Amino acid sequence: MRSLNLLKEEFFEYAQVLIKPFYYLLNKINNSLKLNLDIYVVGSGISSSIERYFLVASWYTLAAMAMSVLTTLLYAHHVLKLSLFYLIILALLMVPLLTLLASIELVVILPKILFTNRGSIMESKAILLLTVLALLTTGGRGVQDIIHDIPRALGREYRYFSIEIDLVRSLTRLGMPLDVALKRTAEITPSMTVKELLSLLASVSNVGGDVSSTIKLELDRYIARYELGVEKAVESLNVYMEVHIALALLTPVLIGSIAVLTLLHPLAGISFEQIMFLSSFILLPITTAVVIVLADAIVSRIRP
Repeated sequence: MRSLNLLKEEFFEYAQVLIKPFYYLLNKINNSLKLNLDIYVVGSGISSSIERYFLVASWYTLAAMAMSVLTTLLYAHHVLKLSLFYLIILALLMVPLLTLLASIELVVILPKILFTNRGSIMESKAILLLTVLALLTTGGRGVQDIIHDIPRALGREYRYFSIEIDLVRSLTRLGMPLDVALKRTAEITPSMTVKELLSLLASVSNVGGDVSSTIKLELDRYIARYELGVEKAVESLNVYMEVHIALALLTPVLIGSIAVLTLLHPLAGISFEQIMFLSSFILLPITTAVVIVLADAIVSRIRP
């Protein structure tokens, strides 16, 4: 048992040495290009810190490169029957390089996609947070007490805002002033409403003021933005519906025109029945499905 534990420790030490170049490369890319991935990583919830994210990404990059090299070697040797020279060029140079580039691109893009997606969800749920805060401020309590009571007041809906609220509470427990903790948390949240709310609460905590009026001000801003969002969503839905209706109306006309053309000038290998089947059972259902998916995506952005 002791030898097994020693073997595990040696393995992890060796693996740490292998992933250090990838970890250093990711850090270098982030710092040189000023990507600010730490904001996207923490704000998206994909990881608690940029260091942990790069460490996990380095492990996956190393595993992906090893698997791609092994798969390429087996395929090129047993199937393609390549010579040793081309085998080395392909499996040990080109494939690892392409895998590394693809992994780096994924490491950079993934947090930004999740950051944007979480921001859309938080914006649609922000009315719940603002309503709870408005209720909590009716007793004249301070910002610190309100932040402490948010998880209990929100209940199951707290999961949408847990990253920001937990970060504020953790920073204050470490001795950071409340206004500084709120400002720092406002920098990483993907939601514009939550960002403005945390900044306003930081100002109230720093210079003083009425918390209730601050919440009401942000609630009015959110309602105004929400109305604009609904108008834009309705306009987008109208465009999609008009395009779908136009396609549905034009399809029979196009089919009739094609039928006449095929009767006058038959095309080799293409019959009217095939065109009818393609347009009626493939093209129209696909178009309808795409419109439904787009409409659902638009509605989900504004649905509380």
